Amino acid sequence: MWYERACKFGRFIPWAGKGEINKEFYDYISFTGLDVKPEEARAFAVGSTIITAVLFAFLTIFMFLSHRPWIPFLVALLVVPLAVLSYLGNYPKIYADVYRVKALGAMPEVVSNMAMSLKLVPNLERAVEFAAKNTSGQIGREFKKMVWDTYMRVYRSSDDALTKFADKWKRWNDDFARSIYLLKGSLLEKNEKRRLEDIDKSVDVILNGTVDKMEKFARSLTMPTLSLYFMGMILPLIMIAVLPTLSYIGTNIGARTLFIAYNILLPLIVFAWSKNILSKRPVTTTPPEIPEEHPDVPPEGKLRLGNTCLPALPVAAAFGLLISLPGIFKLYHLLTMPEFSEPLTFLGLDPTILIIWGISVGTSIYLIGTTIDRDKVRTKIKETEKEFIDSLIQLGSRLSEGRPIEDAFSRVGEVMKGSAAGEIFASSARGVKLARKTLYSSLFDKDEGALKHVYSRTIHNVMEMVVEASRKSNAAAGIAVSRITEHLTKIRDVDDEIERRLDEMVSSMRSTVLIFGPFVGGVVVSLQKMMNSQLLKAQTTSTFSPTLEGSPISLGDMPGQGFFGPLGSKITVAPISMGILQLIIGLYMLEMVVIFSLYMSELYVGDDRVHKRMEIGKNLLLATLLFTSAIVITQMFLKS
Repeated sequence: MWYERACKFGRFIPWAGKGEINKEFYDYISFTGLDVKPEEARAFAVGSTIITAVLFAFLTIFMFLSHRPWIPFLVALLVVPLAVLSYLGNYPKIYADVYRVKALGAMPEVVSNMAMSLKLVPNLERAVEFAAKNTSGQIGREFKKMVWDTYMRVYRSSDDALTKFADKWKRWNDDFARSIYLLKGSLLEKNEKRRLEDIDKSVDVILNGTVDKMEKFARSLTMPTLSLYFMGMILPLIMIAVLPTLSYIGTNIGARTLFIAYNILLPLIVFAWSKNILSKRPVTTTPPEIPEEHPDVPPEGKLRLGNTCLPALPVAAAFGLLISLPGIFKLYHLLTMPEFSEPLTFLGLDPTILIIWGISVGTSIYLIGTTIDRDKVRTKIKETEKEFIDSLIQLGSRLSEGRPIEDAFSRVGEVMKGSAAGEIFASSARGVKLARKTLYSSLFDKDEGALKHVYSRTIHNVMEMVVEASRKSNAAAGIAVSRITEHLTKIRDVDDEIERRLDEMVSSMRSTVLIFGPFVGGVVVSLQKMMNSQLLKAQTTSTFSPTLEGSPISLGDMPGQGFFGPLGSKITVAPISMGILQLIIGLYMLEMVVIFSLYMSELYVGDDRVHKRMEIGKNLLLATLLFTSAIVITQMFLKS
């Protein structure tokens, strides 16, 4: 890990690591297992802060002596080192929060896996091993380590290991600890009915706790989201509208300043703010894992075109550059010509709009092209899991009739014909009847098994339990299927409820951010053109004689004038060229669309990389189209 390697440099400046260290700092390092010493971590943070401060001090002095805008570097000198010190000094805490959130998301899966195992066989060691084997993510790794430590006699027994594990996480998720205690308590029950009730209650505790946390988070989300949208989208557009007024009174906020503010500083602030809000989101489920060897998925970084896989980055870059070329030539003309240039060509659009389209199209080709096949597989996995629960109901009914399990599988395959879940049962039944395989081999064989290309941990776990129960008797298999079906139905209902609550919140936000924001941005650009033309007429009739400093130059902040120069000089300045302004606002729209797409995606499905990339790719194209349409429509309206 980069932080662990970087902290090793702290040993070269031991004086920076001296001083009292908070006990919580030790706790965070111990909790996450970071391989760093607290003294080295502090020395690394202090050393990095000093280096950053020296760098920006040098840049500030250099810009001042060369008569260039130096105030932004002075502001950075005051802000950036403090930000570096705050981030690196608190990194173990930040990492612990991320570590905790990722781990908490898999806790319902842990309890679910242990509950399914204990319903079939009341053995704690077997349940812990089953959960460790079939749980993904950070908690899965923790469980595997716990099993290994039990084998190595670090713990006296699985009961002792599980107790200490629950106590460790009780501070962060009391529901998980209670569920573990209930699962352990179920083993002490002699009555089978009460034993199963305790297991069901443990699942109810963790699932209801997850729903309650999500409801609480959703209720607290309205005001932060509105504030984020207003400060990140609406207020900056309002500020753009006052540019002509500032230009008229002789204050020149040039393109350089506008670019730094709108395309660098604001996006960074909004992104950091959104991540801070999302850090409080409870993790409910983990996304399905899609392995690279899946036959329907192209290799990483490739996009599929027919039967051919092409490198995605060169293809996307070529398309983006081809579209952007006329806009790049126009931008070069604007940057190299000192006079104010304002020719708008087609439908009131400056050619620089093609740079926006090139970036949008190129990025969308890359993101969608490398993700669309994975998104199809991901959707298919979720649909198969829903169908699988229905097929288990059919399987339980057939087994209760006293049919052999292979006949029950065959019958379910006929009833569910046409579905992916039905094909699993039909294929495994054919393997048993025709190929004379065992039920386990017909399902889990790496080359010809029915689950060869089924990448769902839930389905694999359930089928493994069904096979194990069938080894006892068909009646035992029927009971196991009924219990598992009831368990999975309860989990599905909870997932659907969480998805419904989040969908209500995200759908309204999507329409506001992705439609209203880009459209308003396009209207602002068109209104600026009209106001600029009126401003230029007013400056032409002004009693002030134009000077070299007061000539209509607005591609940057000139020395001695503008926002960062000496005040009181009687000069006349012109507004920013509409080609430049259109490009700055367009880039700002794209950045905001990416940030808010990430924000909405993580709100809705959590840390799902496939969903994020698809959302960004689609939303970029939609926002660019709306931004362009708004400019054209407003221009036509103003001319009429």
